[in-house]
Amino acid sequence: MNPAVLTEYRRLRGVYHSAKAALDAARVNVAFDAAAAQGLVALRVVADHDTYDASFVDTWDLSSGRRARIKKEILRRADDEGVWGVVALAKGPCGHLHETDSCWGFIGNEWRDSGYDVDFKRAALAAVGLS
Repeated sequence: MNPAVLTEYRRLRGVYHSAKAALDAARVNVAFDAAAAQGLVALRVVADHDTYDASFVDTWDLSSGRRARIKKEILRRADDEGVWGVVALAKGPCGHLHETDSCWGFIGNEWRDSGYDVDFKRAALAAVGLS
């Protein structure tokens, strides 16, 4: 196994529930890093200026007081850490980077090692034929 993939796999093994998912993510991350070093792909983190909506907590089967405390904590984190979108970019035939995938509403850097990050990277790699 590629030493870089092995190192990343070991890091991700504590993040993912299965060895298979960790290995897949490790392979994508290493391939993405190599393609990014060549300027073929990139991730861009962009401020999300929409008001964060924590109403999803209202659907949880908890007491109303507990839901209120959780929502207050989520909104405090959003205020302290910011709310972000992540945009995956890939070099197109014209030589410019174009968007291949994106998702918004991440508090702080919670998008890292979330699974979404691997999806972004996979989409960018596929757009340049490296999937």
